[in-house]
Amino acid sequence: MSTILGKVSPAEAHRRVRMTGEPSRYDGVRYALVGDLRALGFVITHDPRPGNTKHVSVSYPGEWDDSVAGKFNQCFSVPFWHGKPEGRSK
Repeated sequence: MSTILGKVSPAEAHRRVRMTGEPSRYDGVRYALVGDLRALGFVITHDPRPGNTKHVSVSYPGEWDDSVAGKFNQCFSVPFWHGKPEGRSK
């Protein structure tokens, strides 16, 4: 799974992932702590890419099934959407 290092805004995430165009209200971010992911068995690797030096890969040392996906999702905050005040999810 691809993530971005640090607490970036939806606009910055859009720029790093899509690299073109303008962010819209459909662009959002969620935040997680690396310690929470590691505590549930995920492997975190800083994996810079052209255009995204903050790229981070998150993997799991087994089959990534619905149970693992649920663990992954529980580590993240509610989404913050482009154009909404910080702390607002919709």
